[in-house]
Amino acid sequence: MSTGMFLDTNNLYHRVRKKFGDTQKIDYGVLLDKLAEQFGELGHKAAYGVQINGKSQAFIGWLAFRGFETHYYDLHLTEEHRGQTKIPRLHMPTILAIHALSKVTNDPSAFDTIILGTAEPTFKILAKQLTYMGFKVVIVGCDVPDDLREAATEVIEIDETLLEAGKDG
Repeated sequence: MSTGMFLDTNNLYHRVRKKFGDTQKIDYGVLLDKLAEQFGELGHKAAYGVQINGKSQAFIGWLAFRGFETHYYDLHLTEEHRGQTKIPRLHMPTILAIHALSKVTNDPSAFDTIILGTAEPTFKILAKQLTYMGFKVVIVGCDVPDDLREAATEVIEIDETLLEAGKDG
């Protein structure tokens, strides 16, 4: 048995910046090492997010190099009237949830643990469903809300040890 991991990288990015400062970022290498040490083989890794005007290509490439399926959508910002920038709406939690449920439904014996990398409260529904299906559900996030904590089997709060070195907030 192994672990399936589904990361909402935009949520992780924004939560870390809000808690630790605008210059802080997760050190995904350290995070992956910690999770592999704690949960064993990370048999499936998927990362979800959006990039604006193609600005996240290096990060997406790094994720792919580390074995992640990457599901990134490029948003092209357009100017709206009165100088306001319009940001197209894309609901990544829905896409991530559909992919996660499809993966575990197609091969339920492949995993015993599912890691959801997010602190987005709407994932409590997915966490509850996965728990109901018999999986250990681990939430990895920053300032994880209580209702999401309660829906999970375990929560790992991102702290300073999981941030890139040499950055100060």
